[in-house]
Amino acid sequence: MTCAHCCFACTSKGSDMSKEDFYAAVKLAVDYEQPITIGGGEPTLHPLFKEFILHATWELASVSESAGSPYVGVVTNGSNTDIAITLAKLAKTGVISATVSHDEYHDPVDPRVYRAFERPKKDFYDHSRDNDNRSVNGGDHLIIPVGRAKSWGNNPYIKCVCDSLFITPKGNVFPCGCKKTKIGHVSSGVDLKYEHFEGHCEKDEHYAEKMAGENA
Repeated sequence: MTCAHCCFACTSKGSDMSKEDFYAAVKLAVDYEQPITIGGGEPTLHPLFKEFILHATWELASVSESAGSPYVGVVTNGSNTDIAITLAKLAKTGVISATVSHDEYHDPVDPRVYRAFERPKKDFYDHSRDNDNRSVNGGDHLIIPVGRAKSWGNNPYIKCVCDSLFITPKGNVFPCGCKKTKIGHVSSGVDLKYEHFEGHCEKDEHYAEKMAGENA
């Protein structure tokens, strides 16, 4: 897909993250008790996607609950029908968190995918779905004016693609999705100056507060 709102300007060509780099990225998340969100492009097209999901889920399950239960999240466009439906089933049981894109920007996919991700209306007395981590990313979101969406012109919505640690398919690590300053590579070490990653980006709402504290 070549969605007009894509903040990464994704095309049909690109790099697949190596197994070594992915495992190193997962270790980084475990060491710092951080959640993992797997995106793309379309992550389900990776030839090792199933192995990656299993590995990340297994490793993060070892992190203590006091860390806030770090999770593995997946964002998909739903084009890989069988895998997308399986992701929805896993998210329904709380094993992972999974979101499918369904809006005016994405090409339509098999309706079964959207149905699999739709959550039923929760009964007030029914707590059995508390761990249902499926969601549908609808067309009511605002466009982040970067990547392919930068051509949309004056957009008042100024926000980073990711206001936390951002790792590219080649394993390069940045403090946020703006990718202005490389802070290392997953295989050779990362310069982490802060125990938590939020607030590194100038567009993040906590950035001014963090900088004020450092300069005090």
